[in-house]
Amino acid sequence: MQLDNTCPDKTPEETTKIIKHAIMRLLARRDYSVCEILAKLKQKDLPIELTLPVIKEFQEANLQSDERYSQALVRGAYNKGKGPAFIRRTLQQNNVEPVSVDAYMLEERFDWYELAKQVRQKKFGETQSTDFNEQQKQKRFLYYRGFDDEQIRYAVYQQ
Repeated sequence: MQLDNTCPDKTPEETTKIIKHAIMRLLARRDYSVCEILAKLKQKDLPIELTLPVIKEFQEANLQSDERYSQALVRGAYNKGKGPAFIRRTLQQNNVEPVSVDAYMLEERFDWYELAKQVRQKKFGETQSTDFNEQQKQKRFLYYRGFDDEQIRYAVYQQ
């Protein structure tokens, strides 16, 4: 069931029903940010003026939550070996305020220093290189993965 601009015979009520169904199908798979939901519905040519109130209903019913999306993003990124900068970039791209997530990222279960070290060891092996060019290569890799300078120094230089 897809609405496009070539179907003017749909009433606003029918369109709203289509929007609700589309959002429910999205949220059944995983948490999405409001920005992601809007982008997905825009691809289906659904009118934004009818979409925003429906998203608000989903938020009020606690079916959609940017905070829950953010926490799932942090857990998923951590499990994939991605650092805090990667998480902040992703949140910024999805117009989600990272303020509420910062405290969550600082919890004890997320040891970003050890994660950076594990990611480096997985990619480059247990032994640490003394070659300057190899160290720079490792640093660039960890920076790309979203770790900050302090975490990278720990991973590259700690034994």
